[in-house]
Amino acid sequence: MTFHDPCYVVRLSGLGAKYREMLGSLVKDFRDMTPNLEQNYCCNCGAGGMRLPEQTELRRKISRLKAKQIEDTNADLVTTPCAVCYLGMKDITEFYNQATPQKRKARMFFEIVYDAMMLALEKRGETERVRMPAVLTRTGKGSTCSLSAMMKGMVDDPELPALMEKMRKDPNVNNYANENPGFWEYFDRLTLKKSKAA
Repeated sequence: MTFHDPCYVVRLSGLGAKYREMLGSLVKDFRDMTPNLEQNYCCNCGAGGMRLPEQTELRRKISRLKAKQIEDTNADLVTTPCAVCYLGMKDITEFYNQATPQKRKARMFFEIVYDAMMLALEKRGETERVRMPAVLTRTGKGSTCSLSAMMKGMVDDPELPALMEKMRKDPNVNNYANENPGFWEYFDRLTLKKSKAA
């Protein structure tokens, strides 16, 4: 695993060391880029003009330096907490043949946290904790604001089948579902409960 330092998170907010500390707890083999932290190369994908479609060719040419920086780490994955940087890392690694859309090299930082958390929960036999935390299943005063109440409202919504159909056709949702077994089963259980109640 290597880490891309986003401008806002590292250069402006100074959180580079904190993210590296977290990565030390999450992955077995962290390999820093050179240079790194405030001196790390820009991803060239900021939310400004470089993200415009007509700048794609220029952005990719400039990003050759970033692609080489990632490659030089020999890391299997590159992570970043910034969504715009993630899109850049995904595009750069695919364009420079380090990855494919089906086999991503870039990951959002929250994905790394989630994967590590799920491994720990699997070892403890507690994976259901991520489905519905106990604190959100409370009943009584205020329970209408709980996640369980919100999910019940969603299940009772007559537009749920149309929403589910739209989600099943969405390529982004399907990419996520393919990488996260059990995703569709969770929603199928919701709709099954509704049909049994009817």
